[in-house]
Amino acid sequence: MIKYTLAAALAASLAAAPAAAFGPPASQAVSYADLDLSRPADLARLRMRIARALENVCGSYATSESWDEHDITRCRAAARTQADAQLARLTDRAIQVAQAGAGAR
Repeated sequence: MIKYTLAAALAASLAAAPAAAFGPPASQAVSYADLDLSRPADLARLRMRIARALENVCGSYATSESWDEHDITRCRAAARTQADAQLARLTDRAIQVAQAGAGAR
């Protein structure tokens, strides 16, 4: 299998209002440059990175007060929707590239 690297070093840029403050939207870049998104194991790795970014951007339930939980949930849902859409596009492209590489042999 041909290993490919997507040109961009940044993937799922999560932008959502931080749960703990009313400042400008926070974001965190999630790199996938070292992953082959046509492989399920690498896709799982990226999903874990996105989950960690969601916690960094939106806050953690483990360290929040009970009144913050609604804001954290809302922030995570908005960020997850955005990240999932970007991830779907990246995954589709990675599969197309992998299939094109396999067909060129």
